[in-house]
Amino acid sequence: MRNIKQLIAAILLVCCIHQASAQHQKRGLAFAQTFADLPYYKTGTQTYQYSSTDPAEDQFKDFGHWLYTQKDSGAVLADIKGPGTIYRIWSTGNIGDTNRIKIYIDGEKVPRINQTFNAFHNKKPLRDKPQVGSGAGDNYLAWWSYMPISFRKSIKIVREGNFRPFYNIGYHTYTTLEGAISWTGKEDYRAMEKMWNNPQDDPKPAAGNISKTQKLDLAGGNSADIFKYNGAGYIASIKIKNYSPDKGLRIKMYWDGRDKPYVDAPLKWFFGSVDNGGDLKALGVGTTDNNGYCYFPMPFWKAARIELVNQTGEVMKDIEVEVQYNTKAYPQAQCGYFCAYANEVDKPGKSYTCLKTEGRGHVIGMAKRMPKGGHACEGDEVYYIDNRKFPDIWGTGEEDYANNAWWKNKYNSYPTHGCVGNDCYYRMHYPDVIAYEQAFDMEFESWENFYIASLVWYYEGAKPSLKQTDELNIGNKVSEQKHLYKIAGQTWQGSTTGAYPGKRIHDITETHTGKSFDKSSIFRVAIDKKNKGVRLRVLTTHTNRQGVRVWVDGKPVTERPWVIVKNNYDAIWIDTDFEIPAAYTKGKSKLNIKLEHLPGYKNWTEYSYKAFSYCD
Repeated sequence: MRNIKQLIAAILLVCCIHQASAQHQKRGLAFAQTFADLPYYKTGTQTYQYSSTDPAEDQFKDFGHWLYTQKDSGAVLADIKGPGTIYRIWSTGNIGDTNRIKIYIDGEKVPRINQTFNAFHNKKPLRDKPQVGSGAGDNYLAWWSYMPISFRKSIKIVREGNFRPFYNIGYHTYTTLEGAISWTGKEDYRAMEKMWNNPQDDPKPAAGNISKTQKLDLAGGNSADIFKYNGAGYIASIKIKNYSPDKGLRIKMYWDGRDKPYVDAPLKWFFGSVDNGGDLKALGVGTTDNNGYCYFPMPFWKAARIELVNQTGEVMKDIEVEVQYNTKAYPQAQCGYFCAYANEVDKPGKSYTCLKTEGRGHVIGMAKRMPKGGHACEGDEVYYIDNRKFPDIWGTGEEDYANNAWWKNKYNSYPTHGCVGNDCYYRMHYPDVIAYEQAFDMEFESWENFYIASLVWYYEGAKPSLKQTDELNIGNKVSEQKHLYKIAGQTWQGSTTGAYPGKRIHDITETHTGKSFDKSSIFRVAIDKKNKGVRLRVLTTHTNRQGVRVWVDGKPVTERPWVIVKNNYDAIWIDTDFEIPAAYTKGKSKLNIKLEHLPGYKNWTEYSYKAFSYCD
């Protein structure tokens, strides 16, 4: 009998592990409808953005710039190879109702979406607000779509018409085809719509939740625990009524016995209203009349403690607290700790840092006060992921980042974004979370030296999941010989000096030697034998539409080609990555790589390669 029980327990454990593994791989619409999955690492997911950012980095000319123009004069706004999901399309400057958006999926010659911008944002097959809509009624002339548009092979977004719009397109790419289901227009959005139409309700299942309530007075200089628990589980919700908006009232959260808090922020900021911001009703967090709610799941595996700290000289009376928790534990190896980082700088200079962190995780939202006055809203978001020097997220201004436009400063609050004061806004990143495996640097251009403040919500584990294991430097004979490097069809070699984009944030000029080819190059790189996949990073020049087929140990990587299509900055350097699934790398300590030029694309230019291994 005992052996049978052990066998059943083992089977259940395997099933639980499989279920957990499958659960965190939800992608596209499935992820957008499963708020409870937020703590899971976005394994095999990379985050990027296209935008109309001015190539010369002029904050007033972030319009009318696209990737390239097709033979039929259509302006290409996005061109992505391999599996992925478009999560956000924002634009402004759409004049009249004659300019069209065409979306081609999986290489089809006939677009699956072919509508005017007005119809795309306000009529079927997509839906009206809140997931897709326009802000014309709110007098800020913005258009947005948060309807997940997934694809298995590729996607191309083309603009046709005579306007020169501002636009941002945020998307994820996936290492494997798992969970990628191409968009058809027949998807069932009801679960997503229910969440978005009721942002003040908990979007997670409530089964098993335990509620703890209390009412307290908190004297100046004192603190009080509002939740304390030893064991595993997660915080399901936090509601605090009648709190003081004074930033001297702070909330701190400690997970698994760590002395330093994972959350340390003014309570009002934690609920999404930074500094002089007003009320908001966002998906997952919000506040009305000093009554705040937060539904972000917060896992812990040993202990949890949440405290309120009164750093003012006044007594804060009649604070009502309700904390709901659940003793069902998330799988620790697959999830990060919930974190919130508050920052404020009096005179930041040319740039302002919202968050700079190392580890593995993903950002799920932020709230911010811009510098007061002038052209403060023109500061672009410039985000660096996993220590790449090329900023793969670069926007067109803070009002655009907040899905507004022309910054009318009129109050508005939506599930994903809002203007909640003359200089304050919030922007949620769900479902378009910003995933990172090593590090994340969240910067904004700053155009005036005035006070700026922000809060970022994110999940993170302390240990990065990606480590560099090798580097090949082209033009260095010793490095080439070590890596068995060979090139066929060489068309150029030499030395290049130039800068990366982002001169206001990180002004980086470098000199490197390199080569180009129109046939192929081969080389060997060392990797970790315990790897769970490999990432290759090439340093190349800003020559758009380079493309190669990648071969690993004689087998082609069929998930995608390596095609480089980036925003057309005037700067020289790009470092960009290619994901090799674990099926090609498992158990190996070295890889023989062949890069074969793709017909129709420009010659491939290479200066260096770095190999990274995914590890626990």
